[in-house]
Amino acid sequence: MKQHVSTQYSSNDFLVLENKAIYFAKENDCIDCVEIAKIADIEHAYISWFGILLTGSKESPNNPLYFGEIDKEGVFVESKPMYYLQGGEDIDSVIARNEMTKQSTNKDSKQSTNNNSTHISTSTLQVFLHSSTLTILHYSLIHSSLHIKLECNSSESQEIEDKEKALLESKAKDSKENKESISTAFLCPVLEDNELKCPHNGRVQLKSKKGKSFKSKDIPMILESDLLNASIIGCTHTIAGVPTPCSLISVILPSARALKRYNDDYPIMQDNALSFG
Repeated sequence: MKQHVSTQYSSNDFLVLENKAIYFAKENDCIDCVEIAKIADIEHAYISWFGILLTGSKESPNNPLYFGEIDKEGVFVESKPMYYLQGGEDIDSVIARNEMTKQSTNKDSKQSTNNNSTHISTSTLQVFLHSSTLTILHYSLIHSSLHIKLECNSSESQEIEDKEKALLESKAKDSKENKESISTAFLCPVLEDNELKCPHNGRVQLKSKKGKSFKSKDIPMILESDLLNASIIGCTHTIAGVPTPCSLISVILPSARALKRYNDDYPIMQDNALSFG
């Protein structure tokens, strides 16, 4: 029988009962956890197949990566669903692919954002019942996708779980790094002709030294070492009527730095350089 492949889902494909959204899989169906999650909250989505709610099972002690109900003789009960778990991509392959993709999208921060949301492949789960096969793509062993919980016992299933953990950790790390890069992607560095003031309207004397070889429209960039100890003129600060003007930049907060170094020093970003004293 030709396998039916579901590529799109709508709310009409689900029966909603209280807090459960149940998808009724067809005889030889292929469904995608990622696509279903777009319609129904993954925390409350279930799969019904031949009138049976698929909830998972324990791994067979004699058949690694196979899960199901076993009789006294150690044979699978054919009237109950039997599950077969297939591992996803190797962690090294995924990381290598992600690095190549990030390098090709660095020129466009919007593309980098989209790349960050790319789904990392997990496992494929096949379910067997009544001579039919249900294929579930992007199944997560850790998250028990679609409330199908597999109790693992073998080293083979443990290896799949460990790889999935590594993939999730890698994705979380990439996401954090990408957000940090995007957060400063639209910030501009302080240039020699910009105006910086102390909280009391004193003007900072900007002079690029270590950053003078880095220019924007032929204006040198100000690095952290250029700004530190820079003179301040025109400060009107007083204490009890006694003039106590800010005279130089004594402190630069780490948050004012860019993420990337130039000439072994950090540029100072305009949006983060709010006040000095």
